[in-house]
Amino acid sequence: FVTSNNPVINGGVHGYYQASVGNYNYVGAQGAVNIPISDTLAARFAFNTDFRDSFYDISGPYSGDDGVRTGSGRFSVLWEPSSNLSVLWKTDINYLDLSGYPSDPVNATNDPFDITANADIMALDRFARTLVEVNYEFGNGVTLRSVSGYQIGNTRYAADLDGTNVGVATFRDSVDETIWSQEVNLISPDDGPITWILGAYYQHDEYDFLPGEFVIGLPEGSIFSEYSLEGQNPKESAAIFGQITYDLPEGFEIQVGARYAEASTANDISVLQYGTPITQDQEASWDNLSGKVTLNWTINDHHFLYGFVATGFRPGGLNVPVGLGPPAPFDEELVTSYEIGWKAGWLDGRIRTQINAFRTEYENFQVIIGYPDFPVPNLNIQLNTPEPTIMYGAEAQIEAVFGAFSLDAGIGLLNSELGTFYATDPRSGGAA
Repeated sequence: FVTSNNPVINGGVHGYYQASVGNYNYVGAQGAVNIPISDTLAARFAFNTDFRDSFYDISGPYSGDDGVRTGSGRFSVLWEPSSNLSVLWKTDINYLDLSGYPSDPVNATNDPFDITANADIMALDRFARTLVEVNYEFGNGVTLRSVSGYQIGNTRYAADLDGTNVGVATFRDSVDETIWSQEVNLISPDDGPITWILGAYYQHDEYDFLPGEFVIGLPEGSIFSEYSLEGQNPKESAAIFGQITYDLPEGFEIQVGARYAEASTANDISVLQYGTPITQDQEASWDNLSGKVTLNWTINDHHFLYGFVATGFRPGGLNVPVGLGPPAPFDEELVTSYEIGWKAGWLDGRIRTQINAFRTEYENFQVIIGYPDFPVPNLNIQLNTPEPTIMYGAEAQIEAVFGAFSLDAGIGLLNSELGTFYATDPRSGGAA
């Protein structure tokens, strides 16, 4: 989804431009312009660029890390032929060259910005996104909304895994990604005691690991000292959902929502692990019914209380193969959240306060670690923690304005318990 300013019909020609300079030879520019075309049509163009030299001083026969070179442009058109129909089209193109992510060994003692490297360093993302959003309001006030999206991109990454100019551990990859998505909503008018929304969603997301581009070399250059991977990882998700809100007497309001989701993933990949060929043709799928119940109480114009209980779901997935067989998938993550809060205004709105407390419980919390039995840099496995993960805390905030004097203060308390599980640190070969 692309969320940004829309063109303004009958808004005239208006826009802005700003430029900035800084140390490390930094130069940046940003701007946008609104272009009226007719009484029913308008367009908008926006751009952003950033250029600077690297923060790092790197010695060694490396290539890459020359700084930051980024540029983005967005074009959008809004058409409103009648009061009950609008069509919005947006497209943006992005070029993000961050040159790389230099790093030191885990036990290095030198300045973190003064490092050595003898392998290529690269971090380049190029992608484009486009969407069409159509809103049509029927005579009874119900709105039909359709959002269609398409995204395509490529990410290229290269790193010196040992972070020195004497080691031979390297990593590089180039991955294409394509995403198709479609959402449809029916939305009720918002002026009655009962409001509701119904919707459906579908997304297809596919990764394409290009031949000869995903390589971990220890050192690179021989099939007996490389781990290479190529193939596809398609993922699909679909959901139907709805929410209804009912205004009760005495300022109470209740909201009830539900969402049924299905997700699937597949790996169709080939691996050459230090001369040993491995093929993975594996699929996994999950489904879940989640919900939320919220009770709101508007005591008066200055005091609002709320509380809710919600459940959520994050799909599982597949791991890349290591050894002689495909690794087990990791399971879906199930979440239950509780929250209560009080928002208040005092002294005719001069003081506003907000207090809330929350608790979130995760079952099958997903973590990414190095392979316990195969500690190779940049080759990880995703798994579920065996014990529930619990987070809870409280927050408080106050905003006060008295003439020219203003105060804004807040405090937060958070406790998290991840549980105990076995892991390795592939950078040092140690176990934890």
